Amino acid sequence: MMEPKFGLIKFGGSTLILSGAGNQHILWGMHSIAIILSMATIILCLVIRKSVLGKPAAYFGFVVGILDLIGAYPWMVGTAMVFVSQLAFAAWFIFLGLRVLGRMEEAVG
Repeated sequence: MMEPKFGLIKFGGSTLILSGAGNQHILWGMHSIAIILSMATIILCLVIRKSVLGKPAAYFGFVVGILDLIGAYPWMVGTAMVFVSQLAFAAWFIFLGLRVLGRMEEAVG
């Protein structure tokens, strides 16, 4: 477990200033949320795989879910990998949005 030194926690080049040792639960809460988000992404891709959005969106989402799971450990992988994980997640959302817009135009036209 990370122990704060003089109220500072450093991981991956970022510094989080804490007012006391009890606040380190904030980091572990963020870590837990990142793991839950990655699992939710993977489960959502299981559903997307059989929907009209298509298998490419699902397979890209599987990769993003794995990257999110890796990015949930910033003190182990570093800031570059966390950035790649977050960038892939944003790209997946854009990809899904474009797929949904494409399906809307097919339904209207």
